[in-house]
Amino acid sequence: MDMFFRVVIHRFRRRSAHGQAAVEMAAFAPIVVVVVLVLMQGITAVVAASQIRDAARDGARAAERGDSVNRAVHSSLPSWIDLDSIGSCGRGCVRVSAQMPIGIPGYMEVSHVTISDTATFRLRGEAAWH
Repeated sequence: MDMFFRVVIHRFRRRSAHGQAAVEMAAFAPIVVVVVLVLMQGITAVVAASQIRDAARDGARAAERGDSVNRAVHSSLPSWIDLDSIGSCGRGCVRVSAQMPIGIPGYMEVSHVTISDTATFRLRGEAAWH
């Protein structure tokens, strides 16, 4: 009789642990997806801030040289960043404000965040461009 209970208990334990890996994977998968999405959003924010900084720098350089600031800023920004405004903040100084998407650019954009940057570029003399 004692042997009978041991066999029944052993089979019950083996069956109950049989689907445990699937249950753990089902619980763990959403956590992995959320972590990956947060990392992707962080990388997107860093890239957007860098692109906006470069656009402000290119605009300031164009302003100091007498070229088109709008053309310089627009050509520096990728299509997934929406330009809000371009402003002057003095001689050779340009302020760029743009919208960065929250989510996956082009696929699933939940909202937008405004990022601004200012750059100043001054020529040291006419010989600097010759």
